[in-house]
Amino acid sequence: MKKNCVKGFPEIFKRLAKPDILKVNTNDTITAIAPAKVNLYLHITGKKKTGYHELDSLIVFTELHDIISVTTHHNIEISVRGPLAGQLSESPETNLVYKAAQILTELTDIPKGAKITVSKNIPVAAGLGGGSADAAAAIQALCKLWNVGLEDRVLAAIALSLGSDVPACLLSETAQISGFGEILKPVPEFPKNLHLVLVNPGIKLLTKSVYEGFRGPFKGTKSISLFPTNPTNLPAFLQQCSNDLSESAKELCPDIIEVLDALESCTGCYLARISGSGPSCFGIFPNAKVANLAALQIARRKTDWWVKATTAASRI
Repeated sequence: MKKNCVKGFPEIFKRLAKPDILKVNTNDTITAIAPAKVNLYLHITGKKKTGYHELDSLIVFTELHDIISVTTHHNIEISVRGPLAGQLSESPETNLVYKAAQILTELTDIPKGAKITVSKNIPVAAGLGGGSADAAAAIQALCKLWNVGLEDRVLAAIALSLGSDVPACLLSETAQISGFGEILKPVPEFPKNLHLVLVNPGIKLLTKSVYEGFRGPFKGTKSISLFPTNPTNLPAFLQQCSNDLSESAKELCPDIIEVLDALESCTGCYLARISGSGPSCFGIFPNAKVANLAALQIARRKTDWWVKATTAASRI
């Protein structure tokens, strides 16, 4: 497990039992939502000798989400359902939810079990943080189910050991992330209710491969004081930023170029960009009506693509 602790948001762990995060059903099942994340920009700021890249990114979370449900069981058992269930590997050992559950059981004195159900609505290996969001939601739900009280630094280390996006997914708030993903700065004043269209060409893209294809140059970290609070200033701000993984992702998945062209050709789209390491892309639109129309138009033209209109809020 990495020794790094998540910095800058001690309140994150105090939210684990809040009703907007977790729901306790009448049959003692704990349910947690796992919202998809979108990187509005992603700058690579350096690379360590270990091979890990350091980054500066602004992340928002959407109303589109997976659902994690847990109930007491004699061992760890995972089942997957939902429209995108078929994209997950049948081997539980490769599932971040399973890994999260295993780590939690190893840190408790009494062996515990849970039946975990993942309702999958977010594409897999798509740059939308679906696996990380599921793992974060599983941590929340299992801590509640098992009445596990772990120190903040332990929860932070668990999250980071599972992946660089998992700490941010535990927060599920608009935030600037830096370092390897362990430094988070919430941005509560960032414009709310961004209207997005998410498009995935139906191709999985491994994050590791995209990062390995990055050739530079490195960029500096943006000051959080520069982030706009007025929605009318958002387009100009984002145009000054980029996703530094774009070229590498396009080389590995040329379909991304067509996805971006499709979004940019829609009326009202003032920015189209890949999210994370791709291949999912997002377009930002002025309102829900225009976004829904754009999503419908793209879905009609490309029936083999995954297309969703959604909204990003300051806090899910």
